Amino acid sequence: MDEFDWYIDSWKLDFSGESLIHHDTGEIRKLGEYPFRLLTELAGNAGKVLLKEELLAVVWPGRIVGINSLPAAVHSVRKAVDDDGRKQKIIHTVPGAVYCLSEAHLRQEPRKHAGQVEPDAAFVYFRAVAAIQRVRVLL
Repeated sequence: MDEFDWYIDSWKLDFSGESLIHHDTGEIRKLGEYPFRLLTELAGNAGKVLLKEELLAVVWPGRIVGINSLPAAVHSVRKAVDDDGRKQKIIHTVPGAVYCLSEAHLRQEPRKHAGQVEPDAAFVYFRAVAAIQRVRVLL
């Protein structure tokens, strides 16, 4: 995973911060250790159905967790990637408490090297500065 940036729709996985960063807006959604582990396991196995026991062993290795730990983590991840339990557009629940992340929503892009700036980064920066200046005027 070191050579590529991973995206779920417009959300980039930030491995160092256990969070998601929106490609267009720069919004950061912090997930926390266990939901982020779950997301990376699902993303690394996109298209494959993962059993509850497999996920528990990888996400909470060597730990005894409550019965609601996995469903709660799945809920957190779904919310973070703009999915929900009814539509299940990105993360599918298969009866029997197994989960699958849709391959159609996952993409990998070669990681940019230090110093490279995405073409729209300057635009996003200047939009943010303008918004801050507008707030200052209002205050």
